[in-house]
Amino acid sequence: MATQKETPKKKASLKTMKKDVQEEKVEVPHKKEGIQRVFIGKVKNFNATVKKSMVSYSKKTEKWHNNAAVWPLERLAKIDRFEQTADDMIAIQAKTIGHSYDLLRTVVTKVDDIADEILTRAAKRYAA
Repeated sequence: MATQKETPKKKASLKTMKKDVQEEKVEVPHKKEGIQRVFIGKVKNFNATVKKSMVSYSKKTEKWHNNAAVWPLERLAKIDRFEQTADDMIAIQAKTIGHSYDLLRTVVTKVDDIADEILTRAAKRYAA
């Protein structure tokens, strides 16, 4: 049997949409605070996601950075004359790279804490 095709609905014009909203035919949040609370919650979730990914990616990048930086020094350490010097440089380089990435993770964590505090204050302000 043949089925009837549904006729596509016309797109409402901006005037029609405004009229529907004014006549309350369309359900919209009436309180500005409700929208802001939802927005603040989404921003907090986004903030936490960014922090988590930055920390995990910085650990992966640090590991890769250490491996790439050590490679030429390991080759140099195979020469007897440069073995001790190369080993010392590897240790210094590992500390330097480690401290740099630790600083990066600390900055990301502090920025996240500050942003979370600002968003918490904003949520309290709109709740009052």
